Amino acid sequence: MAETKKRRITKKDWDKVAEFTKNELDSRRNDKFRKTHETIWREVDRQIAMNPMKRYTKDKQVVDEEWRSVMELGELAKASEIITADVMRLTFPSTRMWFESHSEPPVSLDPNTGEKVVNQEHQEFNDKALRALMSQQHLDFGLKARYELSVKESLHHGGYVSEVRFENRSKYHGGTGVQVMGSPVWVPYSMWNAFPDPAPSVIGTDMFYTGNMILIDYLPLYVLREIAQGEGWFPENIDKIPKKKNNNKDVETTDVELVKRYGDLVISRGDGDIYLPNAKVILGNDVILYYGPNELPYPSIIYSGYERMDVRDPYYTSPLIKLSPMQKLASQLANKYVDAVWLRTEPPIVYDANDPQFVLNGGPLIAPGAKVGTKSTASFQEIKIGEPEQALQGLTLIIQQLQQGLGVNSIRSGGGGDAMDKTATEIRTAEAKAEIRTAEFVAKQERHALRPYLYMQHELNKLHMEGYEFYNPEMDAPDFMRATKEDLPGTVNFEIVGSRGVLGEQARQEKTSQVTAFASGDPGFSPLLNRIALLKEMYQDAGVKNPEKFLNVQQEQLPPEIEQARQEYEQKMAEHEQIIADLQKELAITKAVNEAKLQEASMMADVKMSVMEMEGRMKQMEHQMKMTEMSKKITMMDHKEPVTQ
Repeated sequence: MAETKKRRITKKDWDKVAEFTKNELDSRRNDKFRKTHETIWREVDRQIAMNPMKRYTKDKQVVDEEWRSVMELGELAKASEIITADVMRLTFPSTRMWFESHSEPPVSLDPNTGEKVVNQEHQEFNDKALRALMSQQHLDFGLKARYELSVKESLHHGGYVSEVRFENRSKYHGGTGVQVMGSPVWVPYSMWNAFPDPAPSVIGTDMFYTGNMILIDYLPLYVLREIAQGEGWFPENIDKIPKKKNNNKDVETTDVELVKRYGDLVISRGDGDIYLPNAKVILGNDVILYYGPNELPYPSIIYSGYERMDVRDPYYTSPLIKLSPMQKLASQLANKYVDAVWLRTEPPIVYDANDPQFVLNGGPLIAPGAKVGTKSTASFQEIKIGEPEQALQGLTLIIQQLQQGLGVNSIRSGGGGDAMDKTATEIRTAEAKAEIRTAEFVAKQERHALRPYLYMQHELNKLHMEGYEFYNPEMDAPDFMRATKEDLPGTVNFEIVGSRGVLGEQARQEKTSQVTAFASGDPGFSPLLNRIALLKEMYQDAGVKNPEKFLNVQQEQLPPEIEQARQEYEQKMAEHEQIIADLQKELAITKAVNEAKLQEASMMADVKMSVMEMEGRMKQMEHQMKMTEMSKKITMMDHKEPVTQ
């Protein structure tokens, strides 16, 4: 069979890859959905930054009237702050871990029975140690702050994109020096610099992103030279990067524009296309700098958001985007109200221009107790203007609609407001109703963002983590530990627990206390309670990270009747275990005897077979010897000379 000829990717092929990536980026920039969303993003960004609107004439000239008020209300900015705080509080509880890890349990063989046995205690210790390690990496590399930026991006622009990559950072070690530590990190991107796959087949409901994502990043050339080393980089192309000014949204920069494309890639050639699945390509100012397969079986990209309105539209929307027109109308009414109040307090007047005194003073003197002399019979009069109350009523209605649509009221914003006239139950009910949509958004991010990140973090640690020192805050665990990638379990399942509900940690603690009080007061349920575990949980809820130091477990005394029942139970269990052990020994002995007998019989059979084979060979040899003797005799007779008569 002829050997298949390997095809080599040439420089022209890589130039085609660069050209294809540029064309694809231009196509996504000019996409209809993209243009529509960018118009909305621009308006929302202005409102969030509280930049005032500009007035234009019919010929699009800016109108600058000094007496008119120009301001932008901060309702969207306030809503962004409050909703983000709620999301972070629901996602990251302050008194305990926000996720759980469940590794594949270690299995050992029972020497007596030969059956597989799972060590539950060892598994629980490994799960807690793994969670403590990953939490330490989150703390050292600022996961919460990075994720908060992504949450704000989702509220402002509907969605967000983050890249998960392994990075090395310097860390103070022991208070005496600096140590280089490596960890997977969450790198947030603005939607202005992210271009998701517009293909209708990319629905975006899977745990990992399945489309082709294009991201734009900016780096100084000297930093890029330090990074562009190792397998996959084209060092000869670094010096070919043209110098140009790039636009990072509305800001010009001299940094190199990096265009990163994640996903499948096809190189068109005359001798057949080359398919490169799950690849990563980086262009620097339109020059290809890097190609390589992704380290993970999927792109290390997280793309999520608040809500998608159309399966054909790859972009997300949010409550802030939906209520942006209301915010604009409220700002216009607020400016009109301020202008009307100004006009009512200092109304315009009309005076007789023929009066020399008015002409000399530029009109009548307006001041408390002022005396105005005039020679005109017409004098002067006030110009009537509209009522500012009309604008105020409209403004009040619009703000109420904004608060209702955003779920932001005086209670959630930290102010008193109407909370002084409500009971605690009414306030809690109002908080729960206001957080329903936020809790649903949090649940969506836990499924499609944080949980995939934990899986990516674990896999990247298995590939790159040389060693990591961490503090273990788990109960019944040493404070200081160290782990390498060889210590990490192969298979792990992660679960996001968050605050476990709308009402948050306070309600969870109260419910736990109520159930515990009910169970401890009932003689039927009281023996079922694990008092040590309950005390540890309550101490943790109170903010104590190592509650075991407060508990004297060795001196724990049970009630006499329970202690007697426990001893009887343990005695019976010991008797049953002894019986089982004796039976297992007898079974093992019988099994060994039977195996020995079987082995002896097998050996005897082998010996008999060997003897029979030996006898057969001996008989065959004797037969051959006889045949040889007869052959010799016949030969001698044939060669014997005849007798002469």
